[in-house]
Amino acid sequence: MNDHESAVLSGIMIDSDVVDVHVIGPELFFDSCARAIFVAIQSVRAKGVVVDLISVADSLRAAGHADLIVGLANVTSSIFSTGNFAYYVGELREAKRRDAASLAFRTGLEGLADKSRAATEIVDEAERSLTAAIRGAPEADDATIGGLLPKYLHALGDKAKALREGRSEEIEIGLTRLDGVLGGVRPGEVVVIAARPNVGKTVLALSIAAHAALDLNRPSAFFSLEMKRDDVIERLISARSSFTLAQLRGGQVTAKDLPALEVVAGRIAKAPLSIYDGDHGLPLLTSRIRRECTLRSLRLAAIDYLGLVDVRGSKAARWEVIGEVSRSLKILAIELNIVILVCVQINRDGDGKEPVLANLRDSGAIEQDADRVILLHGLDKGEGQSFRRVVAIVAKNRHGARGRVELLLEGSHVRFVEG
Repeated sequence: MNDHESAVLSGIMIDSDVVDVHVIGPELFFDSCARAIFVAIQSVRAKGVVVDLISVADSLRAAGHADLIVGLANVTSSIFSTGNFAYYVGELREAKRRDAASLAFRTGLEGLADKSRAATEIVDEAERSLTAAIRGAPEADDATIGGLLPKYLHALGDKAKALREGRSEEIEIGLTRLDGVLGGVRPGEVVVIAARPNVGKTVLALSIAAHAALDLNRPSAFFSLEMKRDDVIERLISARSSFTLAQLRGGQVTAKDLPALEVVAGRIAKAPLSIYDGDHGLPLLTSRIRRECTLRSLRLAAIDYLGLVDVRGSKAARWEVIGEVSRSLKILAIELNIVILVCVQINRDGDGKEPVLANLRDSGAIEQDADRVILLHGLDKGEGQSFRRVVAIVAKNRHGARGRVELLLEGSHVRFVEG
């Protein structure tokens, strides 16, 4: 075993409680002898016996590792500074990270040699492995309520402090009354915005992503699968200024307008917001979300819309494909600890009447995987009017109440306001 492994085992023999404090598991040790000694120590602790040379030696004999008792004695007699224990554990974790990263690179190179696999699939697999490597060595998980409660209370204290200081991991929608029903959206959640065409699901999704990035300074990404980047930018500027979408699309901007336009554009340009467009298969979409997390600490990803995410080569029925995409996005949200916002079409059965969850198009998996579902329903057609009345129905809210809020869709500026 190497010096760091010996130092960690020596520290555990001096004070076995450091195992819980530093969440140490057997997988942290490369050397099989060091791993066996650690397992023997854990066996002693599980019996409620004090960890010392004799008790651990007995545990080794019982496990058929009597030959390791000399090594245990050497570890026990070694002199290491307990003040450096966290450093020793950190070095072992770093070694595991490097080993995992090396394996990920090798696997990626081998995958590239397989011409039958798509490059995006190989990249996604490699990035998934690298993400796991970056996050560090696997850690032992104490699933007992006694082990979980201290961590929960500590996290609760941090959350309370963050709220007092105006900081929070939760992301608000940006519409006061809707936030009142929905509550702050938490990392790891999938939020579905569903509506028939032209009712405002894209408007609301872009509004939430812009609010997170511009107003809350939370790195966000907007994936538009049916609009070009310039179209998204025009909508952003119009929603945040006095310029109508028609003015921007038609180039009806005079020299006098430019200073005001530059002020708005300058403010938007500073926001931690990325915009992607074009065709997106599931591997490419997940790959870009992972990259945004790695490079820009992404907190929210908005996808417009789910039905256009392609699963290449799949011969399954449409509802199965959509179900696969939905489940993959939920798993990704949990893995990367981000909010994923997804726009979904409501089927034709929802035409002309208030939609319900059963109207979600293509797959019931969407409802199952989502933490929150907002259904939008136009109360009037808004023809010849500046505003259209739209009701936002919180039909599913895994962490709070359900309810409904009436909003006004200002079509000329592609934004929602509260009347």
